[in-house]
Amino acid sequence: MSALGLKLLLVPLLLVLVSWTARRYGPRVSGIVTGLPVVSGPISLFLAVGNGARFASGAAPGALAGLGGVGAFCGAYAWASRHAAWPRALACGLGGFLVAAVILQHTSTTLVALSFAALVMLASVRWILARTDDAAVPHVAPPPAAHWELPARMALATGIVVGLTAAAENLGPSVSGVISTLPVLSAVVAVFTHARGGDRAVRTFLTGVVGSSIGTVGFFAVIGALLAPDALLTTYAVALLATAAPHLLSSLKGRLSAGAD
Repeated sequence: MSALGLKLLLVPLLLVLVSWTARRYGPRVSGIVTGLPVVSGPISLFLAVGNGARFASGAAPGALAGLGGVGAFCGAYAWASRHAAWPRALACGLGGFLVAAVILQHTSTTLVALSFAALVMLASVRWILARTDDAAVPHVAPPPAAHWELPARMALATGIVVGLTAAAENLGPSVSGVISTLPVLSAVVAVFTHARGGDRAVRTFLTGVVGSSIGTVGFFAVIGALLAPDALLTTYAVALLATAAPHLLSSLKGRLSAGAD
């Protein structure tokens, strides 16, 4: 299968997975899945295959700056959702992403500093959201989606992946990394969640996104540190393990706490 064919197959399948979890398990689980590198991960892989391991590794610091922006997006959208409908909340969220990503990208270019900054941003927003909102919204199956909704999400995300990877050589690795983490999927799902479920539901969703994105920091830290031409599969496998590690530790902690009770 060609690289283009793989993009056209993989990205829509990932979007179907996110949409299914949203309907089946509710906004928090949907947020957790959305915060995983379901779009930025494939972009990184395609950059490595199409432009070389050095290019993809060089894009990792930009992606980490973008992940700090994702934290700002979630925090700004959640704050605005208390007082405004989704158009204004979306504008606040995207503005927060842009400001935070630009500041982080120009503050430092080292992998360690950007990883730390992204983790601080995401963890801080996660802590604030968890303590300033009510309990998570109980899952109630939303009304049936409009027939165009899922195809529109799939077309939008696939277009971004295909367009970015095609333009990557002209954009350069740093800008490509930032753009790869644009919260397109998070924004789309947040808008529909907000419009259908209300402000509490969207904040529950965003809490899941920002918490899950902490693991995605590990993904890009590994890519930036270890990716080499002769170790593509190994590096991406380790990166996926780094992504899963915080979730596994959280699950283990929960089980131990339950056992102690």
